[in-house]
Amino acid sequence: MRRALLLLVLGVLLVTACEEETPADTVSPAAYKASCRSIQFRALDKKPDFYTGYDFYFRGEVVQIIEDEEGTTIRLAVTKTDYGWQDPIMVFYEGSAPIYKDDVITVWGECIGAYSYESTIGAEVTVPGVLAYFVERTG
Repeated sequence: MRRALLLLVLGVLLVTACEEETPADTVSPAAYKASCRSIQFRALDKKPDFYTGYDFYFRGEVVQIIEDEEGTTIRLAVTKTDYGWQDPIMVFYEGSAPIYKDDVITVWGECIGAYSYESTIGAEVTVPGVLAYFVERTG
């Protein structure tokens, strides 16, 4: 009986420890957005793992967006030039976002370091990754 109770308590502690609170759960959206910093893409791109855990905001154009049951994945170009937008980051957002390809949006979230994926031609691409807590169409 004691052993079963101990296992039950350990199981509850383990499940509780795995359920991490996000800033979206603990502070108001306005307070979280105000706490996020901007960063130049070249600094983030050079050392994305160094900035893991830092909260940033980015404004950019949606290059690609994919929604599924796990959430929304956005490839976002964050540097505006005379020729359009460039410098991609990969944004992950839990849930659905009312945005589309070519929309200009702002995201607020936490850097998760370098994110690698395979391009359509089979090359490995590595870009900075961001776990977004808030996403808004801004342009």
